Amino acid sequence: MNPLVAMLNSRSGRLYDSGIKEMIEMVYQTGALSFTAGEPSMDLIETGRIKQAFWESFENPGDLLSYYHDPCGLVPLREWIVDWMKTDGLLPTETDSNSVHLTAGSQEGLNLIAESLIDEGDLVVTENPSYPEAFLAFVKEGARLQSVYLDSQGPLPEEIENIAKRDKIKIFYTIPCFQNPSGSVTSQSRREEILALAKRYNFILLEDDPYRHLWFNSPPPPSYLSFAENDDRVIYLGSFSKIIAPGIRCGWIVAPGWINRTLLRSRVASHLNLPAPIQQGVLNYVRNSTFFDHLAHLREAYEKRRNALVTSLQRHIPSDFFSFNVPEGGFFLWGRAPFMHDSGGFARYAVNTERVGVLSGEIFSFDPGSATKGTLRLSFAKITEKEAEEGCTRLARAFSKFAS
Repeated sequence: MNPLVAMLNSRSGRLYDSGIKEMIEMVYQTGALSFTAGEPSMDLIETGRIKQAFWESFENPGDLLSYYHDPCGLVPLREWIVDWMKTDGLLPTETDSNSVHLTAGSQEGLNLIAESLIDEGDLVVTENPSYPEAFLAFVKEGARLQSVYLDSQGPLPEEIENIAKRDKIKIFYTIPCFQNPSGSVTSQSRREEILALAKRYNFILLEDDPYRHLWFNSPPPPSYLSFAENDDRVIYLGSFSKIIAPGIRCGWIVAPGWINRTLLRSRVASHLNLPAPIQQGVLNYVRNSTFFDHLAHLREAYEKRRNALVTSLQRHIPSDFFSFNVPEGGFFLWGRAPFMHDSGGFARYAVNTERVGVLSGEIFSFDPGSATKGTLRLSFAKITEKEAEEGCTRLARAFSKFAS
C-alpha cells in the first residue's frame, strides 16, 4: 500500500462504494437487459427542444458567461420555480425566490444540507428502505443513522417517536412521493403526524421530492413544506433530472431563512458559482408552453411501462415466488421473494447467468434485516413492453435456478 494513503483525512474513511453503480457496471459489462436504472428513458427526453432551449441561452448571453452575480443561481429560474410550486400548492404564500438555491442536481443539495447541519455524532433518521446515496452524504459528515419502517401510508410515526424519546434526532430524511426504492407515497394524515412530531421533538424534516410530478392516476398529497404549521423546520429538495434530463444537473433547495446564509457560504466554498448558461437553458425549456404537455406525456408513458412490467411479472413468476406492490407513480417496483436469503447474491447470479439486471433491496438499507431481506428493486423507466416480457422471462429462469 502506498504510504501516502495515511495522509487521507478521517472523512475519507467514512466513504464507501455505491452498490447501485456497482450493479449498473455489471449490467454494462455483461450486456444484460436492465431493470436497474433509476433514470429517465432516453427516448422520452426531448433532445431537440432541449438543444433549442440551450442554443437560445447563447444567442444573447449577456453576463451569463461571466461569474453570475448571484451564487444562489439564476434569479429568473428561481422565480419560475417559486411560481410553479405555488401554483401546485407546494409552497407557503410568503415564500419567494430568496429561499431558493439552485443546485447541480439534488445530490449536491443533500451534500450542502449535510455540511451545513450535521456535526459529528448527530442522529439522522431515514426510512427503511431509502436512497443509499443520501446515507453516504450523512455518514460523510459523521452522522449516526437509524431507520424506521414503511407501511402502505408511509413511515411509521410511532417508530420515529420511540427514537425521539430516547435520543436527540437532528434530521428526519424522507422521500414522500413514489419513494426510491419502495414506490410508496406518504399519506396526508401521516405527513401531518410526522410534522407534529418534528415540532414536538424539535428536529429538521428534509423532504426529497424528485418524483412528485410522475404520478399516474392522481397527484400525491401536498408537500410537508406547504403546511402552514411547518414552523420553518422543513427543507425541500427538487430536481429537473427526472422530468427533463439527468445530464443537465439542475435541481433546487427551498430553505428557511435561518439556514440560507450558511448554505450560500458552503456553495461559495466549494465552487463559487453555478453554470448560469445551463440554468438559462432550463428556464427557456420550462417556459415553453409545451413543458406541461411533456409532463403529461411522461406520466402516460411511464404508466404504460409500469403496466407492462406488472403484467409480465404476473405472467411469468408466481406470486408466492415474488410478491410486489403496484406503484402509483415514479420509476420503481419493489418486491419480495420469501425463499431468498441473499438478494445481493441473487442479483449477481441473475446478471451473470441470465443476463438480466435487478437491484438487491439490501443496497437500500444501512441496517439490512426484515425490511430488506429477500427484496428487489425493479425500475420500469427505461424498458419497452417487449423488454419487460423478455426480462421477466429471464428473471423467472433465474429465480427457478437460484431457488433449486
